[in-house]
Amino acid sequence: MRAGSVGAGTPDRVRRVGDDGGVADDLRVNSWLVIPASELSERFSRSSGPGGQSVNTTDSRVELSFDVRRSRSLPEHARERALRRLANRLTEGVLTVTASAERSQLLNRLAARERLAALLREGIAPPSPPRVPTRPGRAARERRLQDKRRRAQTKRNRRFSAGSDELRQGAGHDRRGCPPRCSREHRRAQAQAARRYRSTESGAKTATMPAHQMTAAIA
Repeated sequence: MRAGSVGAGTPDRVRRVGDDGGVADDLRVNSWLVIPASELSERFSRSSGPGGQSVNTTDSRVELSFDVRRSRSLPEHARERALRRLANRLTEGVLTVTASAERSQLLNRLAARERLAALLREGIAPPSPPRVPTRPGRAARERRLQDKRRRAQTKRNRRFSAGSDELRQGAGHDRRGCPPRCSREHRRAQAQAARRYRSTESGAKTATMPAHQMTAAIA
């Protein structure tokens, strides 16, 4: 009976990899590890993905399983790493991947094998060497100092333009038009000059000017 003629009530089929000869039997993970076909199992089911009219009649979805805990092809140190790193993906020590993006069952089988090999490579990879603390070199220190100088110059350029002494002096005045350390008499004179300036015709137009600028305009 063909795969497409299986009834809706028939359970998913489980078989060993390589029964039909469509895919290579053994799964090569890296240069030294090859998973034999006897330790891999496939389960086929109907996919909900693309497929057009044949999506409801073809078992294109593939589940590929590998028993990490009971495998004889894994060395003991690789088994311990895989069980520790892939613990959140294992079900009783069995690693299962699915593939259903393609219409063809064969393409989904190939995709599942690639995904399983990638997960195993990541799980059994040796740990990265510890980081050795180092000091920055002369070029790195010089680049850092140049960046600091450039940043400081950018901030200075935002304040005032070159040669703007009046703006620098005006920046030290408070809202009443006096420098921070001016005397009481000076503040009183500044306030009187501001009132006289506001009473004039030109002062009425610029009544919002600071008092020290009004005094300078009157003088």
